[in-house]
Amino acid sequence: MSNLAHDFNYHEKPYGNIVDFGKETLIFRGLRMGDWLEIKPMHGRKKKIQLKRTKYTFKSGQVYECVIDNHEIILPGIKGSDFSFSLVLSSKGKKDHDDSSRYLLRSNMEAPFGINGMLGFKAFVERGDTIDMGYNRLISSNSHSYDPRGAWNESAELLGQDNLLSSTLSILIEGETGTGKSYLARKIHQKSKRIGNFVHINLSSFSENLIESELFGHVKGAFTGAIGAKKGAFREADWGTLFLDEIDSLPLNIQTKLLLFLDSKEVRPVGGTNSVKANVRLIFASGRSLLKLVENGTMRKDFYFRISSGASVCLESLRVKPQRIEKICEWFMEREDVVISRDLICFYKTLCWPGNIRQLLGYLEKKKIMSKGKKIIFDKSDEEISNFDAVDILANSEDEYITWEELRFRYAHKIFMNLGGNMEKSANILGISKNTLKACFRKRKIMPQ
Repeated sequence: MSNLAHDFNYHEKPYGNIVDFGKETLIFRGLRMGDWLEIKPMHGRKKKIQLKRTKYTFKSGQVYECVIDNHEIILPGIKGSDFSFSLVLSSKGKKDHDDSSRYLLRSNMEAPFGINGMLGFKAFVERGDTIDMGYNRLISSNSHSYDPRGAWNESAELLGQDNLLSSTLSILIEGETGTGKSYLARKIHQKSKRIGNFVHINLSSFSENLIESELFGHVKGAFTGAIGAKKGAFREADWGTLFLDEIDSLPLNIQTKLLLFLDSKEVRPVGGTNSVKANVRLIFASGRSLLKLVENGTMRKDFYFRISSGASVCLESLRVKPQRIEKICEWFMEREDVVISRDLICFYKTLCWPGNIRQLLGYLEKKKIMSKGKKIIFDKSDEEISNFDAVDILANSEDEYITWEELRFRYAHKIFMNLGGNMEKSANILGISKNTLKACFRKRKIMPQ
């Protein structure tokens, strides 16, 4: 059987549809600590474990289901077909948990394991690999169901509060464009188990004359052009959820009418004489500070206090948590079967991404289409996007300004990327030593490999 087996090494992985890019493939696609293994035994219930140890042992045994005992996992086996495999965290660096630490699977006996339809005695495991041990199957992944739009800690905390989700309490979501406000609102509706519809109204897309009719409806002949009656968003969302996006653009006179609904839970259509009850869960979203709108007189104080009296969550931008950029890039690579250069990801972490997740995902999609192969590297399009740096965007913001240290770092990193990652040339142009430039990158924990 040994002639069928393959001994895979650090730079070689000839099975599956994975395109090999050596170390970068292993770094970004290799199974690492914190990832998951789904175990489908030959009989018994499926189980899922999160990898938190440096070593696991998988053995065959006369058991009727998978047995997990700390680092030892016993799988159902057939007499005469014994096996024993070790899954070990292999480190290229000094620490067990550095960026080069990935799990290596190896056989402790003469029996090989199956990996993506081929036999082997030793192999680095990548996310998405299918591993066969006897008649048992293991599937590796980096999470249960990671979605970059819903991976925010702020969202996760809110979505875990069952009592809040099942209530009728209104929710205010604040955050910049592209941070996932619409996604979160829909998730809240799904988890609330309300039987009505989820209705999404972007208030900024309607003129002031039409907003009232869109929200509250109108009767036939209420105004010129009202050739028929209209239910309106509140009645369409009865027993469901109404998501009012861009609440910061709501005119003052409509704020008053919405305030009346919040108190009475009754809707009166434009031109109508009777009010009707509406059982609606309201979710508000804003891309601007509502308190500042109150200060400048474009939002009623009583309206602000009313809509902010329920639950609230603020979704942070990518520039506040740049480490999320790397996680989104990893998710994109796994979904699209591509590899993004590590230096390029480091470069993306220096940009502010004013459009946040939506902008980053759209840009990565364009890069994938424009790339000649499956490896995405720095090119002219990246040089162009760097021109819209945080220096220009934040300097014009009344809320945020960039520090001198941040300005120097971003400029140095931009030159470094434009010169193809040449440390010596970059240092010469900047007029500093090579060690000073390296120290600058290490301080930000994005030192290029």
